[in-house]
Amino acid sequence: MTYSGLPSRNRALGIAGALIGLCFLLLPLWAYHRASSGSSLILALFGLCFGAAFLPGPYSESHFLRTLGGAIATSAMVMGFAFLVHYLMQFPKEGAFLRKSWAKKLIYGPAILLALFFSAAAHQPSDLSPIMDYLTLASDTAYFHCLPPLPTATAYRHCLPPLPTATDSGRG
Repeated sequence: MTYSGLPSRNRALGIAGALIGLCFLLLPLWAYHRASSGSSLILALFGLCFGAAFLPGPYSESHFLRTLGGAIATSAMVMGFAFLVHYLMQFPKEGAFLRKSWAKKLIYGPAILLALFFSAAAHQPSDLSPIMDYLTLASDTAYFHCLPPLPTATAYRHCLPPLPTATDSGRG
């Protein structure tokens, strides 16, 4: 394994990523330490996954090792999103959706499949790279944009004002 020096721009981005990663890593762990509960444990797991994704790893000349490191970081990010979705549905009080027997399978199942997909994609030859990039973009879009709005819409609907009715506008 041969290590090479980072260009200055990449070095600055690595330092910024490390600071962001440390914030994601330390603040949820501090919250869990201060108030140990199921919700704070899920938040701490989210922080561990996001912190691992943002913390820089070694820069290697080997394309395979760089790709493998990227797959691990992306898998950690995907699992972090799953923990975040679970946390949003559990805190401040557990939603009805989370009480269903299949809810956690729906939250964590796609994340685990995507993590396995990213790990398998790291072993593919580089001539398949455009296809793998397209599949990665499609899976990220489907998972990150379809599942996270669900807990936000259901868990915080009590915060929204009621919709006006015909009798409220004086026409009834």
